[in-house]
Amino acid sequence: LVMHGRTVCEGNDMGMVKAFYRQWTWATADDAAKVVKVPTVVVVHGAEDRLIVPAAGEHLHDMIPDSEYRVVDDAGHQVMEERPADVAEIIMGVVSKKKK
Repeated sequence: LVMHGRTVCEGNDMGMVKAFYRQWTWATADDAAKVVKVPTVVVVHGAEDRLIVPAAGEHLHDMIPDSEYRVVDDAGHQVMEERPADVAEIIMGVVSKKKK
């Protein structure tokens, strides 16, 4: 992600984009996964995400013990805005399964 951000921002005057990617220089998905301490995690990814490829979401899922991974078809990076009913159904399914 950091390398992608640097590549995207090189020669680009969009300071906000540069600032966004600078915040990630200290962490990777692997680092973030190590600090997750909640009992239920579901990684939801848009199948058509071209900013962060679905394989990265699957890798995050692999790093978080007992997590679940779901891919939403016909959705990109803003999966919660693009397919809110699908995301809600995924979350409710995971939560109801954990309650049993």
